[in-house]
Amino acid sequence: MNRLSSANAVVLDLGGPILPVEFLADMRRYTRARLEKFVLDHAEQPVVAAQIAAVAKTTGDAADDVLAAIGTLEQWCDEERSAAPLMAIEEMIWKAGFEAGALRTPIFDDAFQQMRSWVGRRVPLYTFSTAPASIQRLALRLSDKGDLTALIAGYFDPATGKKLAPVSYTAIARQVKRAQETIVFFSDAPAELRAARDAGLTTVLVLRPDTKVDARAWDGEVVTKLNGL
Repeated sequence: MNRLSSANAVVLDLGGPILPVEFLADMRRYTRARLEKFVLDHAEQPVVAAQIAAVAKTTGDAADDVLAAIGTLEQWCDEERSAAPLMAIEEMIWKAGFEAGALRTPIFDDAFQQMRSWVGRRVPLYTFSTAPASIQRLALRLSDKGDLTALIAGYFDPATGKKLAPVSYTAIARQVKRAQETIVFFSDAPAELRAARDAGLTTVLVLRPDTKVDARAWDGEVVTKLNGL
């Protein structure tokens, strides 16, 4: 654990290290249940109309065919595709849900304790997720542990790069201005950890009770909780 205790920066995946993976699935289900009504209710708003047009450009449907766009968005949601129009509408639905109090992010107790410990030791914390940075920020602001955004120095999302690409982690190291080997990346996905390790980062697999990962798929450091690192 020596390299962990001497970390100069920490990068955390959201699902697994900080919050239950099941909550991310809950958010997808939340979107799916509200997608049709949301698009119908807001179809004339420019920001939603732009996403409908983007769907039509992909499918070849008429730009004003709202029902066809909804059908495509629902299919993409069921397939868990990272299509830009779907992600944009998901962000709008999640934002409304968080602000209405219908969504609250459950944070693992040990993650909350360790995040405060790192910050107390002046180790900057960053998150890297497929969720847009704005949603990461919102999810941590409206958590069951209160507003955690003061603990986070920065947020990385798909604009940084793909989580399975080593170049993404090289870009993160460059942006946080730390040597790669002094940055510790925590994730529940071995493929992401391998990409980060290929970029020179120190990597740790976080195994939670709901993590659907065989620890044998990872040959590096493994923890089941974050506190005490």
